[in-house]
Amino acid sequence: MYLKYSFRNDTSVEDDSIFRMRADSSFLPDTFDRTGRLFYLCKVWGFVKYYSENTRPTSSIDVDQILIDAISQSNKCDNKEAFVSILRNVIASIQTDSMSERNPYKSTEEYTLVDFRWMNDTVYLDATINKQLRHIFLNHSGKSYFIDYLRSRNIKQINEKEYPDVAPDYSVRLLGLFRYWNVIQYFYSNKYYTDSCWDRVLYEAIPSFETADTERDYRLCIYRLIRRLRDTHSDHNFLTDSIVSGQYRPNFSMLKINGDFFINAFSIPGEEGPFRMGDRIMQINGCDVRQLYDSLRMYVGGGNDRVEQSFVCAAMISDFDSVSTYTIERGGDTLTLVSANRKRTEYSQYRLDKLKREVKKDQYEWLNDSVAYLNLKYVTRQNFSRNYSAIQDAKVMILDLRCYPDNMIFFNCISTFVPPTPVFAYIVYPDIRFPGLLRYAKAMKKIGKKKCYQGRIMLLVDEWTASFSEHLTMALQANPRTVTIGSSSSGANGDISPSIFPGNVRTIYTCLSIYYPDFAPTQRCGVKIDYFVEPTVEALKQGRDWILEEALRRVAVQDS
Repeated sequence: MYLKYSFRNDTSVEDDSIFRMRADSSFLPDTFDRTGRLFYLCKVWGFVKYYSENTRPTSSIDVDQILIDAISQSNKCDNKEAFVSILRNVIASIQTDSMSERNPYKSTEEYTLVDFRWMNDTVYLDATINKQLRHIFLNHSGKSYFIDYLRSRNIKQINEKEYPDVAPDYSVRLLGLFRYWNVIQYFYSNKYYTDSCWDRVLYEAIPSFETADTERDYRLCIYRLIRRLRDTHSDHNFLTDSIVSGQYRPNFSMLKINGDFFINAFSIPGEEGPFRMGDRIMQINGCDVRQLYDSLRMYVGGGNDRVEQSFVCAAMISDFDSVSTYTIERGGDTLTLVSANRKRTEYSQYRLDKLKREVKKDQYEWLNDSVAYLNLKYVTRQNFSRNYSAIQDAKVMILDLRCYPDNMIFFNCISTFVPPTPVFAYIVYPDIRFPGLLRYAKAMKKIGKKKCYQGRIMLLVDEWTASFSEHLTMALQANPRTVTIGSSSSGANGDISPSIFPGNVRTIYTCLSIYYPDFAPTQRCGVKIDYFVEPTVEALKQGRDWILEEALRRVAVQDS
């Protein structure tokens, strides 16, 4: 399964320019009630947690317990004065020392991720709270105690208490929500590519987390929250959580075409059982497939329509039982078939075993005298030269990126297929010293070689072109002789960051934003495509590769 890749950026944070982008999307509750109090408690606590600086070690301040106590107190108070008193105590308990440093970035316009105007609220806050928060902001010098960088300027949460209970109690559930919400609020560089106002997401999530008192309900609340990011990396979590989606799968995958659902591939060839390629699935365990699809979309779906159908279809065929019943249509007949499912881990092991076999085989094919095809799925740093040398004289090279290749072939590919290029992508990352501030830098200082492949290149992409595969696609697109054909890629290009909820619910999100040299985004929309190709039922039933067919048609057009 594809999840991540890494690239290193060796410049210092100070050397990189501030990234400025502002989206006009805000929400503040205007009625004084319990949900609103918890909403503002989350915002105040998160701000002070990340902006406070004390002379004594911050480790001696239990920010979690301060929040848990304040949650209990705010639920009991029924007027603004009492609530303001609770917030003052939260601020004073976390920011215990006087602050004498100066923030070198005083203009709030520099902070792309945060709209600080919420501090001016008068329904829940007063002038003293506003003054305290702005004093902390203006005197923050850049110390970071709860966030650190990983290898590629993606981040990790540090110095956080762990809560192992599988079904956390009321206050700890809200603590998990508030932790996650504030990490996204201050450090998620893709925040403005969601469909939702992040403030409104918090307000709507609070009641759900309050009442989710079983392990399954709690996890579903987490995935419903994460789904609001529309982040393809994040939505992997639901599919791998056996508590909410089960651990069993049939030996096939589904594809949604024009509102109908069809079997489009078998995981283990030769074990198709009663199922056939192109079977139209109508019911799963007695449930109408369209209704099932709609019920799962709130928990899983990825960043765009192509990824959504792939992820939701995978969730639909997930099961808690080793046997599933399918109602299908084939050739005008309606059939009821039984699937003998396997555990998800068995399919993972099969793919690993297949990888070991395939890397030893040739991954190229001559399609005619001048056109060669190279499947990058099983190409490695060790076998790259062997595969490429056999087809290096081709006038047209078709590179199949509908997969997650070995990330070690990146430099093989760019030195072979890309001419000298000063910049093929920019990365945007959070400046952890000043929460809400983003910076950007070249993904690499320079790529390519003068003595690179001189023929035409065609790249094949679809929703399985994800993360590192998208990054490699962008690099290959730096060659002006490259044409990209297919359907929308995953839209999840950028290193991931982990985030763990109480109850040891492990999640990830795309921490870095990747942009083309013209600053066209890739988050959600995916890589640039020259010729779009969508699947058809006819091509699926005939076992045809519609994207490869279009590539060959384009070759013929260019040669005519």
